[in-house]
Amino acid sequence: MEISGKLFNSLNGEARVKILRFLYSNLDNSFTVKTLAENLKLKSEIVKKEIQSLFLLNLLQKDSKNKNSTNLLYKINQDFPYFESLKNLLFDFQNMNQKNIFERFKKIGRFYLFIFSGVFVGEDDGPVDILIVFDLVKTKELDKVLAEIKIDLGRDLKYLIMNLDEYNYRQKMFDRTLRMTMDGNRIDWVNKF
Repeated sequence: MEISGKLFNSLNGEARVKILRFLYSNLDNSFTVKTLAENLKLKSEIVKKEIQSLFLLNLLQKDSKNKNSTNLLYKINQDFPYFESLKNLLFDFQNMNQKNIFERFKKIGRFYLFIFSGVFVGEDDGPVDILIVFDLVKTKELDKVLAEIKIDLGRDLKYLIMNLDEYNYRQKMFDRTLRMTMDGNRIDWVNKF
């Protein structure tokens, strides 16, 4: 089986993607299986199995500074032949199923405006990735969903979330972040304006 088949042939495909995104986002750091499991909210056995598979593919390397074999540290092998290609594939959020992300938010409130921008339209340097103007929102659940999506994406999300009064105020004040987002490339999932 060729390398791509081995790389994506996993019962825990989502876990593998989360692990790879996290490690790619932290290239200068090494992590134990336990630390990865805690950061990614995954079971240690699943992380251990995925780490072993990725290590056998030479995509991961053991940190040479760690002499303690009971707590091995792993990191991305930047000499992996498909290092850049895999990175581009993992962080191609334009082709991600945005409906699944929107559905997670939809369960926690009512919105006047819900926009995907930034990384979701191929612009890493955009002012925000998600813009939400809400009518009603469950704050604790919102924080939980944002944390889960951050883990899924393996990177920090730039978001702007506000109620209708704040949105109107920012519009009147010609808020730069809001204006750049509204005038830039975006995908509207809800727009009641």
